[in-house]
Parts: sequence; C-alpha cells; structure tokens
Amino acid sequence: MPTVVNSSLTYEILMYLNSFYFATEGARIYLGRKGNLTERGLPILIGIFLTFPSSLATLYFLFWQNYVLKLEVILCSIQLVILALELIISIMYLIAIYRPPSPKE
Repeated sequence: MPTVVNSSLTYEILMYLNSFYFATEGARIYLGRKGNLTERGLPILIGIFLTFPSSLATLYFLFWQNYVLKLEVILCSIQLVILALELIISIMYLIAIYRPPSPKE
C-alpha cells in the first residue's frame, strides 16, 4: 500500500467542491484543473495568485456587508476553509512537480 498521499487527487477534489460554492471564480478553478491535469506549474501558480482576490471577496461577504445572514456566515466559512486547503495542497503539489527525482540505488 502506498504511504504517500497523492496531492493531485486531493487538489482536484477540492477544486471540484469549490466549483459549487463560488462559481464566479471559474478562471481560477479552470487554471488549477488545467495545471493539475497537465502537471504544469504555471497555471497552478496563477491559480494560487488568484486565490487572494477570491479570499477577499469571500471576506467581504462574511464581514464587510451591511447585513449578513447566518447562512452566509456558514457558507463563507466553508468557502474560506476550502480556499485555505486548496492553497496548502496546491503549494505541496508545486513542490512535488518541481522536486528533482531521487536517484535510484
């Protein structure tokens, strides 16, 4: 049984779940999925940079609106958790892509 977690599968699952929560960030999700499937770092890196405006928009809906419903608090909190997990997993995936292969003995 493999002991290494496949970060690309985890990243793909998080991108899929996030597509249901905040559909207006389609460009970030598209770039992340494209980079994940092609195993290229640049689309994932651009997706990481686009995570920050998405987080700010979610924080606006959570804190800075005049009237915030409890449902919005719950949904925005889930969105922020998913964004944070995506950010961590995508950085781990970038490290895995650019790590030099280990020499075989």
